[in-house]
Amino acid sequence: MSTQEVLSHSYYFRKLKSKIYTLCFLINGIDKCSIKDQVHFHLMKTLFFGDGNFKNKFIHLVNTHGEISLFLDKNSLDRFNHNLSSSIKEIINSDSSCFRAIEIYSLENDLHSSGVTSLISGNLAEVNIPLVYTNSFNSSFILVPENRYLEACVILKSLADESEDKSDD
Repeated sequence: MSTQEVLSHSYYFRKLKSKIYTLCFLINGIDKCSIKDQVHFHLMKTLFFGDGNFKNKFIHLVNTHGEISLFLDKNSLDRFNHNLSSSIKEIINSDSSCFRAIEIYSLENDLHSSGVTSLISGNLAEVNIPLVYTNSFNSSFILVPENRYLEACVILKSLADESEDKSDD
């Protein structure tokens, strides 16, 4: 797919205010089910029994055979950590760096469009900006390291401007 085909839709980018932090639980050994259950339970408490404020909240879960990875905004991270037992805290593999989230959306809401991920990742890769791409049914996000956030925003703005110009044709 060419850039022109991808940009036939108008893509927009919205910067989220919250910083996003990561937690990774490497789950091995006999207590695997117990650990997963505890992590899931505390995540549910964070989600459903939090402060009720969902503005600027970001929680993304990846659950595989030997790992649970969480991407959380600062408030959710603090609430989640507060609820964890010390035995669970011992197996956390966390990184002190954080990400910033940028939402990607199209006014056309076309579930069958493709190519925007390669367009974004290609342009960011040209200047060595890593990203984590995540989505749900209605929302798509990229997470970029905080120290490269402003640079990524400039690149994405130019892509959005270019897509706007193409859609006017």
